[in-house]
Amino acid sequence: MRIKKIRFLLLPLIFLIAVPNVYCEDSTKTEETKSTEIPQWALYMRRTEIVTFGSLPFTTLGVTLGFGAYKYFSGATSSFPNPFDKSSSGYTGDDMWVILGISVSISAAIGIADLIVSIVRHNNEAKRLERLDTASVITIVPATEDEINSFRKSQNSSPEEENSDQTEE
Repeated sequence: MRIKKIRFLLLPLIFLIAVPNVYCEDSTKTEETKSTEIPQWALYMRRTEIVTFGSLPFTTLGVTLGFGAYKYFSGATSSFPNPFDKSSSGYTGDDMWVILGISVSISAAIGIADLIVSIVRHNNEAKRLERLDTASVITIVPATEDEINSFRKSQNSSPEEENSDQTEE
């Protein structure tokens, strides 16, 4: 009986490890993906997914502690339930489902808020770049010889010389 259990657990483990390695591509080939190959909506969804699932452990811990504090201060329990103690029966099955539901909801809200911020930031950057592209372009035109000479004459004659010329007359 014990051998069947070991075989039952070992066989899926072998398939999980061995089969993907047989069918995977050679890892020595590296292909760089261009940013134009992946659509922007896919990048938004990937970021939203990462933020949503990445925040789930932290929101679950926060909700668990908040739920325990609520139960303690409302008088439902005589002591503050320890969320890390597996042997304690501080939370019932229904309590765990409520904690999980609230945690998933808060994590989804965090992911959606990050999605909105990312879209607004991307649109603002696109508008800024568009304004820079449509702004008047400064063109440098070289000065002619006449303009250079008239500029030099105006620099050589200072206002004091002009005033002394006027007082002598």
